[in-house]
Amino acid sequence: MKKCLFTMFLILSVPHCLLSQEYEMVVEKTDGTKTVFKTSELSQIYYQKIESSENTGTFQGAKRVFGNNLVKAYGRNDYDRYEFTYNDKGFVTAVKRTKYGSSGSANKVYNFLITYADDKIICNEFVDGSLHLTVTANIGSNGYISRMESTTGHGCTFTYNEDDMLTSTKDFKLSDESKYETYSYVYSDGDIVSTYVDGVLEASIAYQTPSQITPILNTYGMMEYDHGMGIDFDDNYILYWVGGMGKGTKHLPLAWTHKDSSYTESNTNTWEMDSQGRVVKLTTNSTYTYSYGDPYTTTYTFFWEW
Repeated sequence: MKKCLFTMFLILSVPHCLLSQEYEMVVEKTDGTKTVFKTSELSQIYYQKIESSENTGTFQGAKRVFGNNLVKAYGRNDYDRYEFTYNDKGFVTAVKRTKYGSSGSANKVYNFLITYADDKIICNEFVDGSLHLTVTANIGSNGYISRMESTTGHGCTFTYNEDDMLTSTKDFKLSDESKYETYSYVYSDGDIVSTYVDGVLEASIAYQTPSQITPILNTYGMMEYDHGMGIDFDDNYILYWVGGMGKGTKHLPLAWTHKDSSYTESNTNTWEMDSQGRVVKLTTNSTYTYSYGDPYTTTYTFFWEW
């Protein structure tokens, strides 16, 4: 929850007896320095609440989303791995993604180099050493990304609720922004429970199952959107790990169902934690109706910076 944006005042009128005679008011700071005011110069003495710096309109890095426990690397099955580099302020400066072939050798390497301006995040993606695309993201008044543009011609806008959680994205082509797809995320008690594409139900998400009655607290802001929730962010996925797409859900999703015109995909998630409560493994088991595809299992493994 965002802290109050208004300023509260405690107003004290200076007694008339102090104004009718000349006195000095001495204000001593904690460092020992003093400031002296003559009472004849005073009309009011008041305390002014210092506003929260939580939402300053300035990007504050991955620690705002994930806390001091930052992901060092994570891998998907045996064929996809991401590695993160941070500066001393906890800002992601580089991401290395390696895709492996069936023989176990790397067959494609993606390097994302990330820089920060006053109100922008710039991400350059290199594939096998050559610049592939550049994503420029603008920071909104809440300190998270409000709009991104890619040199592929793709653009997206982001909206959030009062708790700084992502509520919708709008995807469009930069050549014609009047044509777009809107992805909406519906919350209940701090958790995404359903997603919609242009008003049509896309996925339903559950945080309790018959085998796991008690929801699992999302202590470190983990959001495995794709296999954890069935939400595909495409070019925007790196921006999530940078800390630019809002805060995580209150709990970790345990099951989700994706509906299409020709099939239904049902998924169950199993989360494993370390002694500090950090996610070290997510296993998703997926099945389809109508013999659309064979059941399969996806395993994510997470490694932490500290």
